[in-house]
Amino acid sequence: MAGIKRVDFSNLDTTGVSAGQQAVYIAANSRFEFAAADYVAVAGGGGAPSAPIVLQGQTSTTYGGGQLASGSPNQGLIMEKLPFSSDTPTTDIGEISAPIFATGTMSSETDGYYGGGPTYNPNAYDWKFYKKSFSSSSGSASLETTEFTNSLHGYSWGLNSDPANGFWFGRGGTNSGKFAYSSDSFTSEGWVSAEPNLQLWAATSSSSTHGYCFAGSPGVSPTSPNYGAIRKFTFATSGSYTWIGDLSTGRYTGGGTQSDTHGYGYGGMSRVPGTWDSHETIEKFPFASDEGGALTGNLLVPYGAYTNVGHSGSTTHGYSAGGSGGPSDGGTPSYHGKIDKFPFSSDSNSTDVGDLIAVARSTSATSV
Repeated sequence: MAGIKRVDFSNLDTTGVSAGQQAVYIAANSRFEFAAADYVAVAGGGGAPSAPIVLQGQTSTTYGGGQLASGSPNQGLIMEKLPFSSDTPTTDIGEISAPIFATGTMSSETDGYYGGGPTYNPNAYDWKFYKKSFSSSSGSASLETTEFTNSLHGYSWGLNSDPANGFWFGRGGTNSGKFAYSSDSFTSEGWVSAEPNLQLWAATSSSSTHGYCFAGSPGVSPTSPNYGAIRKFTFATSGSYTWIGDLSTGRYTGGGTQSDTHGYGYGGMSRVPGTWDSHETIEKFPFASDEGGALTGNLLVPYGAYTNVGHSGSTTHGYSAGGSGGPSDGGTPSYHGKIDKFPFSSDSNSTDVGDLIAVARSTSATSV
């Protein structure tokens, strides 16, 4: 959602006008056309058009955090920037100021937010968030503090909602909260009622009105035949999730992003006792109606994105970065640093973009 342009209609009589993607408003000697969902109208005059909110990156995405394949500490510190304009490797633009493993991310108009825990510990609720200005091409993402009564879990995730707010979520309890970018603080804890099989290793997408959570795990060792359920909640009021369907393949630890019209889920794994089954498939589901997912293609190579949560999106493509193949019980996963992208305009397989500098899984990204 970074990159939103604000348009002030206060001095125009827009009575009776509604605007959406590719909507046109024509007045005396004036013409305004929303060629894409890039604008948020500021209320005024006879009633401003309500244009869709941009939830994709406009120019670049920056990955941070995660678990490295080797090294000490094995949590990722490096922040890597990837341009959307060309298929090139990432560049180093700084560091997160302390180790952070399972990162959740949000993007305001000016800053990227990274939240999570310092170690791989399913039982720890030691959560912090770090903030870095999009205008800075070097330096650290600094530690910020904010009060949260029910501590967020180290396995956190976030999503964008509008120019002023985002949402943080963590494993267990009522660990969700509306987060105000203006004050870097929670305004509404427990915004969404807890849902056990969405609290750990979930993927997320956002429309302009709803947040979507899917493919989460009910625990560290799930046995349910399908934990690919898609649920949504509204940004307008607090409440609970609504089930809208399932991904065609039950999975968790995958990635999620969105186009203007659809949510996308990709990668991940499913597990029954003694068996790990990795998935390279890409699925989408519509925002306009409550439906389950439909297969659209595959990630570049069947490496099986065990914890392939290096997810982000531009206005035209979804991106997958890093991850690891699922191990057998007690085994060691195989890591990779591949970045690939898939188009929103057609149902197609992904293509190669480049490689991460730091080979990692559980990295996540902010976009501007």
